[in-house]
Amino acid sequence: MHWLTVGREIHGVVHMKRKLNRVIEKLGNRIRDSLIPASRAASEANAILLMKHLKYTYGDQKGQVDFLINNVFDYENNGLLKSGFFVDLTCSDGVNINNTYFLEKHLNWTGLLFEPNPCYKENIDKHRTSKLITNCVTDKAGDTVRFRIDNGMLGGIVSEETDNSEAVRGSELNHAEIIDVPTTTLELELKEVNAPSLIDFLSLDIEGAEWIAMNPDSPNELPIS
Repeated sequence: MHWLTVGREIHGVVHMKRKLNRVIEKLGNRIRDSLIPASRAASEANAILLMKHLKYTYGDQKGQVDFLINNVFDYENNGLLKSGFFVDLTCSDGVNINNTYFLEKHLNWTGLLFEPNPCYKENIDKHRTSKLITNCVTDKAGDTVRFRIDNGMLGGIVSEETDNSEAVRGSELNHAEIIDVPTTTLELELKEVNAPSLIDFLSLDIEGAEWIAMNPDSPNELPIS
């Protein structure tokens, strides 16, 4: 890559990071309003948790995209990876503290967005272009699961084997808003969109149900970079 091109890209990234910093700072002050908690206490705990991990980098949650670009893909030596493929499981509202928004918006990446919480669908449709899957990823397609939606980004499958369990959430579940959601599998959805043979980036954060979604008993290993 020509050094002038690299210089322009570096300048562009720095400028975009500064712009994102200002946007994220404003969004951070509005996180509490975007949550749909079961109680005021849950709302405040949720907001504090999210603000604690807010990173002024690429709009991600804990510096994942920064690490991806600068370490995994070695930006200094290889430049920016354009037009990659990601899986975002799950993406919440698709923008706030999101690990794939920058990749899609500014590097022309595409991928799959997973988000069963219907409260987020309107914002995702408005701001994202990648395909949205609203079914819940588990180890089996065609079933239904109980899915909590009133606690924002901390929502998910209600089960004694996940974070949305009585052991973790306690009495919150007595007044929680829980819906039935159809299930799918990651393998099936990747096949449906004819995904590339190698997934460049998997963002996986589903409140203790990761081991179910990744299905260790599947005979097919997911091609993740």
